[in-house]
Amino acid sequence: MPFEKPVSFGALRVEPVASITVSPDIDVNKVPNEDSLDSQIDASNLFEASRFPGYDRVEDNSHVTYGVRTGAYAGTGSMAEVFLGQSYSFEDDALFPEGSGLENQSSDIVGQISGRYRDNASLYYRFQLDNDTYRSERHELDNTLEFGRFTLDSSYLYARALEGTDIDVGDSRQQIK
Repeated sequence: MPFEKPVSFGALRVEPVASITVSPDIDVNKVPNEDSLDSQIDASNLFEASRFPGYDRVEDNSHVTYGVRTGAYAGTGSMAEVFLGQSYSFEDDALFPEGSGLENQSSDIVGQISGRYRDNASLYYRFQLDNDTYRSERHELDNTLEFGRFTLDSSYLYARALEGTDIDVGDSRQQIK
């Protein structure tokens, strides 16, 4: 149920979002886990019924997910948008690896800040904050600038360690492109 207010340049919107996912307990260990090792929560998969990336694992914990999206939208195609969200599992068994953001009953806080100026420039910032300390677990920054037939893209990624991957516990990774 978004709340929207027309303004001179376009519209302002506030949209609370929530979902409840109920699922039975299943024995997930009957299938070897080969494609769901790198599980991480972010703004794009927060509201999925199962946040595992592959087919070998299925999330069998019931959970509630909630967040808010707000933004300003211009008639020219320009926009600025902010999203914040979190998930709470009704059961206290750890299905997800340490560092995924889903290993505790209350997930890490995830968000996204987006901006676009017409079709010429865009900026996307995605982040994951530890639920208890608000320490940055991951953040990504992508931007695009278009000049006629030329496009300039850049991206930056910071990620803390994720158990079961090639980023060792205690290490972090930074990449720029």
